[in-house]
Amino acid sequence: TFFKEKLTGLAIMHRLRFAPSPTGLIHIGGLRTLLYNYFFAKQNKGQFILRVEDTDPTRTVPNSVENLVSITKWLGIEFDEGPHLPASGNHGPYYQSERLNIYKEHVSQLLQENHAYHCFCPPKKDIFVPTFMPLKRCNCRSLDPSEARKRSEEVNHVVRLKTP
Repeated sequence: TFFKEKLTGLAIMHRLRFAPSPTGLIHIGGLRTLLYNYFFAKQNKGQFILRVEDTDPTRTVPNSVENLVSITKWLGIEFDEGPHLPASGNHGPYYQSERLNIYKEHVSQLLQENHAYHCFCPPKKDIFVPTFMPLKRCNCRSLDPSEARKRSEEVNHVVRLKTP
């Protein structure tokens, strides 16, 4: 009840997104997610946003976003924000590939605050079993951060979030 008392009178804006990959026509699972998020947003007087997960250009199919917007309009569903709306809000860009600088900024902050680390393990070493436990332990977390930073300028790597 304490939490409810603190929230009394506060307006909560629900912002739900649909984030498809532009790899062709929408499939039934994507349509289901689109409908759930749309109905939840509208039931709660929220906003429904289209954000396109275009981070794999090799799989991108031309006109996928336009086809999706056309299908949703046919269904009577309108997005409140998205790449197809010229003045749609101040939360863009709506293509993930255009947000890379934002992500780099946050990754840099995580590394500076020691909440993440550079991992230089080859992709084949990063194999997971169904329990999501790595088959082989990575020792990159224990590398000296300054050495890892230098090495990251020369070697392909990923940045991993430190978890307990």
